[in-house]
Amino acid sequence: MAFSRKQNVALGALVLAIGGAGWGIWSSISAVRAQEDLVVSVALAEGALQHGVEESRREFLTELAAAAASDDTAEKTRILKHEPKADAEIQKALAELAPLGLPDASRVSISEYQQKWQTYLNQRSAAVELLLAGPPEIPKHSKSKNQEPVEAQVDNGAAGFESASVAMQQMRSQLDAFLTAQADQVRWALWSLVGRFALLVVGLSWLAFTLFRNFKLVRDQQLAQVAEEARLEADRSRVLELTGKNEPLQTVLEAWCKMVQGQVPGAVAGVSIFHK
Repeated sequence: MAFSRKQNVALGALVLAIGGAGWGIWSSISAVRAQEDLVVSVALAEGALQHGVEESRREFLTELAAAAASDDTAEKTRILKHEPKADAEIQKALAELAPLGLPDASRVSISEYQQKWQTYLNQRSAAVELLLAGPPEIPKHSKSKNQEPVEAQVDNGAAGFESASVAMQQMRSQLDAFLTAQADQVRWALWSLVGRFALLVVGLSWLAFTLFRNFKLVRDQQLAQVAEEARLEADRSRVLELTGKNEPLQTVLEAWCKMVQGQVPGAVAGVSIFHK
């Protein structure tokens, strides 16, 4: 199946366009997958962080109440020295957020939250140490009504937790804005993917149509050539047959003229006979 020069150029351009559309689809799919993985990772880490903070605070307050209600010094010491399990969950969530491709504003808010959370942990540890050391000895003649160190440190811890909570809200606002922006990018990438896929379908359809049309044209030409050759062979056989049967010369010449007129459309064939 032969193509003309223009057809070869057109088909080459079409193949390049299809290849470009295919590459664009692959790139769009890769970008969408990467953005989806990032969004899922950030959302999971954010949820784990929020859950860990709530559980850590709840566990510490529960253990603090249990220690206050216990008269056994050893049991009280064991309870107060036990760190909430949720603290490890918080550290894990922060570690998972660190390597992600987050914008600078989100990274700054995460860093601020880590500092506030570490301050709260230090204040909590100081309160625990004071509780383990026991109440301070106050001279009987002292009439100071200042707050006891343990209570003051517990209040400091509560204030530190509130400060960390505010920092977490700011961090979550930054992460939510980032997730919203990522969701918009995923949406646009999906629309781009649909457009490129449509371009690929159109290109493949046009390529198939062009190939089919060219194939049909060549096939029709081949069939016409075969039919012409068959007709010419039939005319030639008829002339030979008439000659072999010793038909009158006029009949043979008429058949020959018809054969020539059939080979050359629009032509008129004739034979002139001269007698000497």
